Amino acid sequence: MKKHLKIMSLVIAFALLATSCGGDENDNTGMDATTNGEEMAQSEFADIADLSGQKTFTTEEFNRVILFLEEREVILTGYPNAYRLGEGEETEFIPNRTEMIDGIDNSVDNCSIRIKFKNEEETKMMHIGDLFGVKGTLSISYSVSQKWGNTTAIQVKDAEFIDDAEQKGGAAASFEDIDLEEQIFCGDLFAIIDKHYETLSKKKVEISGRYLSTTTSKSNDGEILEIRVDLGDYDNKVGCEMKEETDSESLSAKRQAGKNVVIEGKFSGITFGNPRVSGGVVK
Repeated sequence: MKKHLKIMSLVIAFALLATSCGGDENDNTGMDATTNGEEMAQSEFADIADLSGQKTFTTEEFNRVILFLEEREVILTGYPNAYRLGEGEETEFIPNRTEMIDGIDNSVDNCSIRIKFKNEEETKMMHIGDLFGVKGTLSISYSVSQKWGNTTAIQVKDAEFIDDAEQKGGAAASFEDIDLEEQIFCGDLFAIIDKHYETLSKKKVEISGRYLSTTTSKSNDGEILEIRVDLGDYDNKVGCEMKEETDSESLSAKRQAGKNVVIEGKFSGITFGNPRVSGGVVK
């Protein structure tokens, strides 16, 4: 009887061992799936689309939505600016005076990006239509003007030429496609940013944040030119151009009580490195 029990115990032990091995195999499969999932991780800018759909923003969120690429290092590709020259013609690329465009010549130019090089480099001779690339730091501005229209401008600072430029466009069409470790065609980047700012400028948004200050600008004869209320903190500030004079005492009282101020307006540009809204009304 004891011998029979020992045999049964061995059978059960082997069965448990087999089950355990099978479980490990399944776990490995799960780990592989997780690894694959990590390889397909979202872009660091994937949140921009969701944030942009909001109506109410904290000052931190609005700075993120507007300045998500500011001072980031980028590798841009494009073509040399060549006014009135046809494809194949030769032109001088002069450091800090020549711009990168998204077409082979100015006849198909949609964007022009100013390149400021880190060091004064020798003038390069380039053929129109030859792709080139630079690596540097992004600086982006945007303004809304009734006289001049809405303007998006991109500049690359501290730039250096790169070898083997190959990105000719079409690889990036949304925030999720932007990978700062990879080459980005200047026309793709411009189109994404320009469309983003244009969309934001057309809708009313509410900015919620701590009251910082009120600044009133006047002409020499005392005419009020602008009333600006700043919300947030000095790292995440939003300037709000107001429709009319505001009661600074009531705004200060909210700050002292630990309450946020909410101002409704429309995104109208980037001023002194901070997002700006115009037509502001305290809610």
